[in-house]
Amino acid sequence: MEDNVLSRFNVKRVNRFNVILIWFFSVLLTGQSFIMGGESYGLKVLACTMTASIIATIAMFFNLKFEKYDNLTAIIIAFSVALSAGYLSYMQKGSNMMTIFLVYLGSIAMIAMYFRFKLLLVYGLLMNIFLILLYSIDPKAVLGPDFSTMYFIRILLSMDISIIIFYFLTKWGNEYIMFAFNRERDSKELLDKLTATLGEIDNSTAQLNTRIVESFKYIQNIEQMSNQTKSSVEEIAKGIGENASSTERIFQRTNDSMGIIEETRLLSNEAREHSEGMKAIIQENADGIGEMFRQINIIDNAIGTALADVSKLKENMDKVNDFLLNITQIANQTNLLALNASIEAARAGEHGRGFAVVAEEISKLAEMSAKTVKEIAAIIDFVHSTTATTLEKVYNGKETIEMGKGAIAGLRNTFMTLEKSVNHITHIIGKEHSMVVQVSSSFAAIMKELESISSVSEEHAASVEEVLASVEEQYVQINKITAQMSLINEQSNKLREMFNL
Repeated sequence: MEDNVLSRFNVKRVNRFNVILIWFFSVLLTGQSFIMGGESYGLKVLACTMTASIIATIAMFFNLKFEKYDNLTAIIIAFSVALSAGYLSYMQKGSNMMTIFLVYLGSIAMIAMYFRFKLLLVYGLLMNIFLILLYSIDPKAVLGPDFSTMYFIRILLSMDISIIIFYFLTKWGNEYIMFAFNRERDSKELLDKLTATLGEIDNSTAQLNTRIVESFKYIQNIEQMSNQTKSSVEEIAKGIGENASSTERIFQRTNDSMGIIEETRLLSNEAREHSEGMKAIIQENADGIGEMFRQINIIDNAIGTALADVSKLKENMDKVNDFLLNITQIANQTNLLALNASIEAARAGEHGRGFAVVAEEISKLAEMSAKTVKEIAAIIDFVHSTTATTLEKVYNGKETIEMGKGAIAGLRNTFMTLEKSVNHITHIIGKEHSMVVQVSSSFAAIMKELESISSVSEEHAASVEEVLASVEEQYVQINKITAQMSLINEQSNKLREMFNL
């Protein structure tokens, strides 16, 4: 980990700087030597400095190819300076001792620039060994003519103290570098997390923006539907109001019709009473005819059976005629009532169910009328059978009947015609009276239904008014929600723009 961190300070860059620095001082010292010491001294300095520069340059290029030897390269570059300075001092017998020691310290400073304190310790040990060996070989080459062991020890201790100082500087610098690296690494991790978080926020914001747009569209659709519902409820309220007014008018007209029907019922009752009186008078005349019939007892005995059958047939035929007339009139009136009820039910719509019930009941009456017709058909068949038998019996007493036929033919024909007419009129009046009573009952039922419909219409009108008020309030709330969603959409778009910057 530490080597990886220190490698960020680019050993190649430090190598290049040190090599350039060596070449710079080589040129500077060589030029100064030629100027100050002459050609001989200048050549010596040139040989030493150029040797150090070449060695350092070779080591630098070696490290470019073999990066794993960067520690060795650093030692070679720095030690080439110390080695050339030691050789120069050896040639000059220590005449420039202080300058040489400054060069030694410079090489130590060069190795310290790598910020590898272990490398500095190794190099310090190497320098101590080098100086001790050089002092052992030629003390003058190290300290000059006035050399002494104690002085060498002091110089060596001074250099070691400098190495110790450089050691702590390197160590602390290394720690600061590690601290800075850790802070940078933490910052990078935080930046990565922040970037990821911002990415998630951006994605979430995009999804939120999409949902907001969709919700805004849905709310706009709901707003449109609410507006349509409001209009529909207003139309329904208007229709119910008009329906209530129409029902009220129908109720008034039906009430007026009830008065007319009541007058008709009274007149029908009076006509029925007169018809009953006329029937009584005819009954008295029938008694006279009975006296006359007693005079033709032989005929009565001869055709007694036939007369009974014919009388029965006559009664059945009268009933048949009465039934047929009754059924026909009832059917006509029933169809009329059913048509009126159907029309009213259609006008009332949902509230016209009462009319629909009345129409259904009237339809049932029509079905009963059809059933009655079938029964009458059966009676007619029976009458036809009875008539055939009677004709056979009457044929046997035909001669006897002819004897009294001339005497009572005119009176009998007149009486029969009158009796039939009176019976027919009585029956018609009775049927008319019954129909008037039925119509009166039907109108009374219609009046009740109309009252119920009117009450229901009023309740529905009130309910629709409440619904309309609720729908209007809902429409106002939806408009507010739409406005809020529009603001949310704008804020979401602004947030998206901030992330896109």
